[in-house]
Amino acid sequence: MATLFMLTALLIFGEITPKTLAKRYPEVVSIAFARPLTTLIVILTPISFLFNSLMTLVNAGKEGPTFTEEELSVVIDEIEDEGILEESESELIKSAMKFDDKMVSEILTPRVDIVAIDRTSTLENLKNLLLSSGFSRIPVYDGTIDRIIGVVYAKDFYSKYFDEPDTKIEDLMRPVKFIPETATVAKTFTEIKKSMVHMIIVVDSYGGTIGIVSMEDVLEELVGEIWDESDEVQHSIIRGPDGAYAVLGEADISDVMEETDFTFDIGEYDGHTIGGYIQYCLNKIPVEGDIVENEKVKMVVRATKNRRVKLVQITLKK
Repeated sequence: MATLFMLTALLIFGEITPKTLAKRYPEVVSIAFARPLTTLIVILTPISFLFNSLMTLVNAGKEGPTFTEEELSVVIDEIEDEGILEESESELIKSAMKFDDKMVSEILTPRVDIVAIDRTSTLENLKNLLLSSGFSRIPVYDGTIDRIIGVVYAKDFYSKYFDEPDTKIEDLMRPVKFIPETATVAKTFTEIKKSMVHMIIVVDSYGGTIGIVSMEDVLEELVGEIWDESDEVQHSIIRGPDGAYAVLGEADISDVMEETDFTFDIGEYDGHTIGGYIQYCLNKIPVEGDIVENEKVKMVVRATKNRRVKLVQITLKK
């Protein structure tokens, strides 16, 4: 009974009531308690110093961080709930905290989707590729996409196309930067800033091309999707009226869990996309109609293209 009484008294008179009053009347409380607290600080400083010294000896070499990322995230949520931060500001801060935890392999444009041109192609071919793709930068390779040797900017091309039609693609190339697939998004951002080239080639341990990353890809990790006038707006996760979700195959599996609240164990799968997870579970190339189920969700392949999962329907199991 003593424990129950003291716990209740401590919570009411030592935690809830003082904090509520201090939040509601901050100036009055601060002025009223300033002098008594100053007196107590002077009296208790020697005792405090003694205990701090003992703690320093006990914890020598074992000091940890004052705040972990998880604790800081909770603090940000509380500040948002109090109305001090807008939801968009809170999300931006959390994205910045995760910036150094995400790998560049999670945000790249994969090799199969790269639009590139051989260095021996003509300017006419390059013009057609720029017009059909709508991209402002085209990687240039030597024989194979694994040997990317530069990048051509649309503005450089058009400045030469009409005046010097005999110009070779190699004369228009700018250098590119390479980065390993194990690099973080933060490291990639730093490399892009240093090199002043807004496109980086991601390579594997054998030097082969895995994909490409642009400055826009990196910034989208902070502020969300950035659409321009040439983009076709396409949402990765859409909830239907029946509660099921239509998810693109290349959607990040962690984003899918966060957006749908369907958290489930992915086992030893070390990839990033929902399509890759389905292929991992099936242990074969997925086809339309394939089903993957676990203890919480049911995933149905609704569309495939070139041996890739393009669309998945996800529903919560009841």
